Amino acid sequence: MVQDITNSIKLETGGETWTIKNDNPFSGTGGVAIGIEFFDSSYGYIGISGASGNKSKIWLTRDGGESFTEIQLPMEAVDKLPAEGEKYGLSIEDYQYLSMPEYDNKSLTIKVMTNSEEDTGILFESLDKGASWKLKN
Repeated sequence: MVQDITNSIKLETGGETWTIKNDNPFSGTGGVAIGIEFFDSSYGYIGISGASGNKSKIWLTRDGGESFTEIQLPMEAVDKLPAEGEKYGLSIEDYQYLSMPEYDNKSLTIKVMTNSEEDTGILFESLDKGASWKLKN
């Protein structure tokens, strides 16, 4: 199943009603949902990918989907590519696919890869619920 994401909606009353909360939450960017994860009723992430699977964006909400902010990772901090990327002559510009954030009770991590099928990538970490991100060595 493929889901095209263009609106932000909120499920209310146990599924009896749905309310459009924001009809353009991603600044005109649409795509295929790669994940929707909420850690409480207000704070969550939505991942959107293009059809090629080579590029994705992660969006953060702190108000239950009323508004979203695109996650900006400090790619300029990367001084060494993964060994696989170096082996094939890739550059930092080839790394544009962001995984959904993973939470381990103290931090969030996002892995940046060259496509959705890749296992290795560049890891970033947030210790403040996505307000800031740093390269994780």
